[in-house]
Amino acid sequence: MMLRSLGQSIPEIREWSIGEQSLPSSKAYDLAQVSSFESIEAFERYRHHPEHIRVRDFLSKLADWVVVDYEINIE
Repeated sequence: MMLRSLGQSIPEIREWSIGEQSLPSSKAYDLAQVSSFESIEAFERYRHHPEHIRVRDFLSKLADWVVVDYEINIE
């Protein structure tokens, strides 16, 4: 799957996981992708990386999705 390969092809990605919905639900999505980055700057480089844009544009033709970007502050 194209989405799975991004974890290996973009160096800014620190962690990458893909999971499919385990239990049927009318309120659930079929797939989730979670990733982490060292910094906001690394995340921005990922967002503008040609491979990310290629996969994003392809998948947007196939499905609806929700994106949540958030920052974790570890102290």
